[in-house]
Amino acid sequence: MPKVKKFNLKLSVYQIQQSLRRKKFPFSDETIQEISGMCSELMESVSTAVHFDTFRDPSSVGLKCPTPDAAVALSVVASTIGDAAEDFMSRRADSSEVSREIAAAVVSHAAHEAKRFAWKIISDEAALDKCELTEKTPVTDAESLAAIKDFLGKIDIFSTENGLKPVYSFVESACWMPIKKKKSGS
Repeated sequence: MPKVKKFNLKLSVYQIQQSLRRKKFPFSDETIQEISGMCSELMESVSTAVHFDTFRDPSSVGLKCPTPDAAVALSVVASTIGDAAEDFMSRRADSSEVSREIAAAVVSHAAHEAKRFAWKIISDEAALDKCELTEKTPVTDAESLAAIKDFLGKIDIFSTENGLKPVYSFVESACWMPIKKKKSGS
């Protein structure tokens, strides 16, 4: 069961900018500098961690997620950027709406990159086994989270009645499906 803590995230100012543009965010000359500064500040304080595993018997995990009959395995990823992200956001509670929205985009991007780190490793492993991954499914129901409580605890993620703690933590699953061979035409 791979567990990786305190890895470096690569935050892209450009990707954050594009995310904000899709939301019709009003840009000014200072926006790029503010995004860059917030990325640096967040990176100095976050405590990244992922824990992931692949189970050859998907039913053994105890998740209430749809598993296709042809699935040969199920991967589960838990990721977090830690409590510091919540502190980062609370420090901006009294800031302008623009600054709060930029901060939210920076934190969202960081959380996405933490998940992406683990899924890239799993995707590469699946490809070696001539499999592809199904769509990633968030694991949010209390019964499933209770079934993987020890799994989550390895990186200090806990399920509460209000969701996961730390707040910027996520659990997702995806099935491994054999890649169908293409018929060759003569």
